[in-house]
Amino acid sequence: MKINLSTMVLSIGLFLIGESYLAAQQPSGNPAERWEKAIQKFETKDTKQMPELGQTLFVGSSSIRFWNTDRSFPRTTIINRGFGGSQISDVNYFFDRVVAKYQPSVIVFYAGDNDIANGKTAKSVFSDFMVFWKQVQQKIPGCTVIYIPIKPSLSRWKMWPEMEAANQEISRFAKRQYNLRVAKIVKPMLGSNGQPKPDLFVQDGLHLSRQGYQVWTQVLEKLLKETSEGMVVDAPDITRHGETGNVWANVLVTDAEKDGPWRLEYRFGEQPWRSMENDQGDRRWKFRYPEELAYGEHELQIRLSPTVGSRQTTTRAVKVIEE
Repeated sequence: MKINLSTMVLSIGLFLIGESYLAAQQPSGNPAERWEKAIQKFETKDTKQMPELGQTLFVGSSSIRFWNTDRSFPRTTIINRGFGGSQISDVNYFFDRVVAKYQPSVIVFYAGDNDIANGKTAKSVFSDFMVFWKQVQQKIPGCTVIYIPIKPSLSRWKMWPEMEAANQEISRFAKRQYNLRVAKIVKPMLGSNGQPKPDLFVQDGLHLSRQGYQVWTQVLEKLLKETSEGMVVDAPDITRHGETGNVWANVLVTDAEKDGPWRLEYRFGEQPWRSMENDQGDRRWKFRYPEELAYGEHELQIRLSPTVGSRQTTTRAVKVIEE
């Protein structure tokens, strides 16, 4: 059988062209790699002037990127590493290059908005956040993370139930971590009708206006001051045990300037102050309330007296729940 050489060459050529076209249609590598150029821009900027280690890092999606953090926080050195419409998994992928390299003392984190918009569930968002959280613990021990919840927005209001579910998952986890705090930005963004305030957004109904960033800044200013300069005392919901009515809880304490020892006292409402017990480490404390406390919300006051410095009292609304 005779083979026409020209026909064979043409066939091979067409086959290779077809293969090249199909290869071009297939995604290559991790989807996060689409942000490679944005990350390289950060690295070029660092080459010209590398920020000092131990500063405050803002990282996440476009709500971080568009935030004029220098103007909003003139008394705090901020490293802004927000990029595009990124998701939590994108931040995780570039963690060493946009987070760990700066060894920040505080991380302000906003992502998850685009995750839900792209079809991820609340559980998936929480799972991705846990990957981020574990990397912080492993690579930047002692760093405090401030989580900005996924915001309620006009353009994505239909997605709000799933977004709120993700926020609640992370908030519940945060209550058990002394170095994970939640910025309460949701309530001040909602109007009397329970929906997002229009003036907090630009024309697209998604990104924040100047007024929107002012709301966020007011919330963050307080948290950054507490976290960077003073002591933070946090307590989770309280569990009431059986018929005795006794309640107990762990209280987590962190202090940017001192490692203790401290003296902690607590009371509900106008009840007498009672001492707390240290629980396996300077930063973890517990109390057992010897009197019956009804289920529901109560005002808990915690008074912390460091060996050096002034006494500080923190008041927090807590909920007594069943065991």
